[in-house]
Amino acid sequence: MSQFEFVLVGSSMVIALAVARLLEGTRDSFEPGRRYWLHASWVVIKLMNSVMIFWGAWAYGMGDDAYSFVDFLIVVGAPGVLYLQAHALIGPRPDSVPDWRAHFWKIRRWFFAANVALIALVGATIYVVGDTPFPSIDAVPIAVILTFSALGVASSNERLHGAIAVVALLNLTLGFGTRLMLGAP
Repeated sequence: MSQFEFVLVGSSMVIALAVARLLEGTRDSFEPGRRYWLHASWVVIKLMNSVMIFWGAWAYGMGDDAYSFVDFLIVVGAPGVLYLQAHALIGPRPDSVPDWRAHFWKIRRWFFAANVALIALVGATIYVVGDTPFPSIDAVPIAVILTFSALGVASSNERLHGAIAVVALLNLTLGFGTRLMLGAP
C-alpha cells in the first residue's frame, strides 16, 4: 500500500462517519413543522462537501507519494472538521430536536468557526500536499467562502446567512467543485 492509499483510507473513514451522521439526521431535518431552510441547506451543503473533499483527495493527492506527518494531519484534518460540523448540525439525537431553527442559531458561531478551519485545511491541502503554486485560480473560491464563513461567525442576520448558504452552494457547484468534477486540479 502506498502512502497516498494509506492517507486516503484514514481520510475516507472520517468522511464516511460525517456522511453517516448527516444522513442519519436528514429525515428529521426535513420533517415538516420542524424544518428550517438554513439548517436544511447546510445539511445538503455538508453532504456535497463530503463528496468534494473525497474527490479532491484524488485530484490533488496523486502526485508526490512522500507524505510527512504534517501532510497527513492536514489531509485527515479537513474530514475531521467536517465530521465535527456534521455532528453539530445533526446533534446526538436528531429525533429529539424540536426546532431546527433554534438549533441552527445555537450552533451557528461554532459551526462557522469550524467552517473557517475546514476551508483553511482544504486550502493547505491544495497548496502544501498538492504542490499547487500560490497564488492560483483555486485561491479565489477558497478566499470567497473563507470570507463568508468569517461573516457567519460574526453576524446573526438571517438574510446574510441565506446569502452565505447560496454562495457556499454556488462555490461547490460552479466554483471549486466544478474544477474537481472535470478533473482539472
